[in-house]
Amino acid sequence: MTSERELFSAATAQEIQELFGEEKAKYLEKKTTGGNNGYKGTRYEQFFAAHRIARLARKLLETGVDSEVEWQADGFVDDVVVRRTAVADLKAYQLKNAEAVSWTAKNGQIASDFADQYKLSTHEGFKRVRVRLVCNDDAMREALCAAVPETIADYSKALYFPYSEPYLPMLGKFSWMREDFAYISNRENAKRTEAEQVAGVLIGAWCSLAPKAMVSDVLNFARQMSPTIIRSLASDTDAVAQLSQEARDVLDNVEGLTYTVKRGFFAWSDATGTTTGVLPYDCFSTSFQKFQRRILEKKPRSFSELEEML
Repeated sequence: MTSERELFSAATAQEIQELFGEEKAKYLEKKTTGGNNGYKGTRYEQFFAAHRIARLARKLLETGVDSEVEWQADGFVDDVVVRRTAVADLKAYQLKNAEAVSWTAKNGQIASDFADQYKLSTHEGFKRVRVRLVCNDDAMREALCAAVPETIADYSKALYFPYSEPYLPMLGKFSWMREDFAYISNRENAKRTEAEQVAGVLIGAWCSLAPKAMVSDVLNFARQMSPTIIRSLASDTDAVAQLSQEARDVLDNVEGLTYTVKRGFFAWSDATGTTTGVLPYDCFSTSFQKFQRRILEKKPRSFSELEEML
């Protein structure tokens, strides 16, 4: 058998059965299936948590309220838990990356867990508690939403969150997902590839800090990893203030130049809008101060002169 097969290629199911017998072959198949399911489940939870962080980043930047995200928390609904203690708000998510999900399966275990989680979280002091069952099939979500047990209906809901391997191409299929990640890009109108870069960096940052981290800490860590991709957490007002009046006076007189400061970064365009760009460093960096000094030294008058300095 070994002389006829390709060297180092994986053994087939038939070969395994011939080598070890039927009982061990079935055991190995079950073990492999369990490992694959565990891997997919963990990846699903990681990607979901990273997407939650992207959405919570909007709340942080727009309201100033930070959130704590925890993976595999202590509780009855534990896959992903989001706590916003400043407003006494908690959301707990149970993720089911499976073909069939039911509130009442296994003697109603999911419904029971949801009720117990609500009781536990209100006891802990949270005034607004919501518990969510997340599945990777939208038709399943609809069926689950229509069948929420009355005993938990006030605070329970089913959500749809897709999953595939690899997961980043999903941003091309689901615009809402792409827009959520694009919101924390340093580019105001981030393209799909730029949103995918943000997602990859954010997942890496979250996995580095998990199982528990504040959203602000994840974003700051992501910025340390890729400072040219993730937006600044500072306001545009604070970022604009980093541009001196002297530098503005020079820039305002550059023929054919349009510039803005958005998301903490200096962005520019020529008069036609065909040549655009964003500086690879934010307005709070020493590099930006050096950029301003070059402007004051060279005093460019045309876009082509300025372009050499960008």
